[in-house]
Amino acid sequence: MKDIKLNRRTFLRGLGGISIALPTLEIMLDGQLANAQAAPAKRIGVFFVGQSLGADGDRRNFFVPPSAGANYVTSVGLRPLETRNVKSDVSVVSGLYIPTGSGPGNRGPEYHPYAHWPMLNGTCNIASSGAQEGDNIGESADQIIGRTLGANTRFLSLNYQGQPNFYLPGYDFYGRDIMAFKRNSNGSISRISNQTSPHAAFLSLFGSFTPPGGNIDPIVAAELVKRRSILDAVLNDRNRLLNLLGVSDQQRLTQHLDEIRSLESRISNSIPPPSMSACSKPSDPGADPTINIAARYSNERERNLIFMDLIHMAFVCDLTRAATLMLTTSQCHMSALSVNPSFSNITDGCEPHEIGHNAGGAPRQAPAGTPVTIMNPNLSASDSNSYAMSLIHAWHVDQFAYLVAKLKSTAEGTGTLLDSSALLLVFEGGHGRLLNSPGDTGAAIGTHSTENMAMLVAGRVGGLKPGKHIVKTGVHPALVTISAMKAVGHNSETLGQMQGTVPELFT
Repeated sequence: MKDIKLNRRTFLRGLGGISIALPTLEIMLDGQLANAQAAPAKRIGVFFVGQSLGADGDRRNFFVPPSAGANYVTSVGLRPLETRNVKSDVSVVSGLYIPTGSGPGNRGPEYHPYAHWPMLNGTCNIASSGAQEGDNIGESADQIIGRTLGANTRFLSLNYQGQPNFYLPGYDFYGRDIMAFKRNSNGSISRISNQTSPHAAFLSLFGSFTPPGGNIDPIVAAELVKRRSILDAVLNDRNRLLNLLGVSDQQRLTQHLDEIRSLESRISNSIPPPSMSACSKPSDPGADPTINIAARYSNERERNLIFMDLIHMAFVCDLTRAATLMLTTSQCHMSALSVNPSFSNITDGCEPHEIGHNAGGAPRQAPAGTPVTIMNPNLSASDSNSYAMSLIHAWHVDQFAYLVAKLKSTAEGTGTLLDSSALLLVFEGGHGRLLNSPGDTGAAIGTHSTENMAMLVAGRVGGLKPGKHIVKTGVHPALVTISAMKAVGHNSETLGQMQGTVPELFT
């Protein structure tokens, strides 16, 4: 047999300029498969909680550990890290701050939905030229990693959302469901809409996945053919539509149709990903849980855990290197009754956002018999809403810990999947002074604050040393994001307008 050698970036090329990236083959490795397996792909995941860390007027914080260092005390909100035995795999970074104003990485005066964007893209979201708040944004970390480190994966990024409805009558998300931004070929930045259907996400990831020696499900195959025929019908009318539009609309349409063709190419790619010991086609999750607007709860926990399972297997099979999941959206109006039964005695405004605002100003005691954090054994009425919010934090943290534990239990190379991953859990806001925001009185403590923010960092990739509480008072949260990017192999310490890392995450 002729001695041949293939580059790891070799593509299969066909008519029409179509190209398909090959999986990693032994012929590309000069027989050094063991060495290749010793250096697995690196992944980043960003998970979002649509809630701040404390309530209006309440001074205590029931989320941040009371002291810095290793083996930190787990508060009410962090207790699931112990329950799922991943506390030593997760660091807490607190004291973070996004200033208000037009400076680098700052946020505008409006809180929803713009306050959290700078921590994910490092860019001030108000423009000095007078553009509306939220117009001036930068590419988010997940997109940068997907584009630069996962260019040969089937999906540059996965962007999911567990909360499918805003739940506030007469309103829609209006940007409250956005956490990721991509850079287009012309240099402009676009917001990314999240996939809210777990079943559609499954079909996109694994509908055309063919295990070695297996065949694609004929029902799924028929659905994919149907989708492709619809896409082709749209594309066949491209020239006619372009002739009817102005220059700016032509650019928008071209970009949109290019994205459709890109998606079609990825869907139709039936070449299986690299065959790994843990890589397999997961079970079809079936129909999505019912959206129940009246109850303001659509089984978000079940939806999120399905998304977590899909992200896990997408990482295992190297279908992507980057993923995001909004567990709940900004200004969350999901019912808290479904999160924790101890809220059953709260009759008004029983949702994270309204609890943060004291549901009209009426403070509530924690239900009788509810355990309190070991940090603060005496719970006063003035702190009850912040305590209630941390019970909701725990609901979110448990789902994050679920994925951390799943990655930790998945063997890869000489370690685990968690050893090659960096996961962030980020929150909409912090718990501190309002600081130049609407309603600022100079000393008021409010839930619409980006002071005293906190982030969770899980994983050991790139020298991350988890299991600590790190206090970084006044430091921009984008530096935590940059640290995760650097850990997975990004060669820059810059994100948007922000530069630097949190060295303590690596020591």
